[in-house]
Amino acid sequence: MNILEATIHSSQSSKHISIITVMVHDDFLDLFVVQEHFLEPVGAKISLAFKETEVILAKTTSETTANINRALIKEIKQGQILTEISLTYHDATINTLVQNAKFEKLGLCRGDRVYWIVNPAEISLLRSRGEQ
Repeated sequence: MNILEATIHSSQSSKHISIITVMVHDDFLDLFVVQEHFLEPVGAKISLAFKETEVILAKTTSETTANINRALIKEIKQGQILTEISLTYHDATINTLVQNAKFEKLGLCRGDRVYWIVNPAEISLLRSRGEQ
């Protein structure tokens, strides 16, 4: 599981869903929260979580509704079916799992800069540390 520390920048709520924009360092990420009213205030510190299988890698950027950020490939471990790639993103590590054939088509190597992409619906909001 990937975990990022973030600060709430803004939120918009409708009947049963909220779109939360957070900042991780100087980058903005959006996530969807399914609840009637989102009560966390702007400026609150939160943690975000998303699975390794939800991270997509790309060499170039394109218009999308997903979150896109840059990172550096730190480590590559190729298994029989999947390749695990560890990315350095600011002071955090983002891990992703990609089918070997798809990873080979990208032609990426350790030290390359890549875009990592995650859909807002795939990010979970973890409450502030210390809250149960």
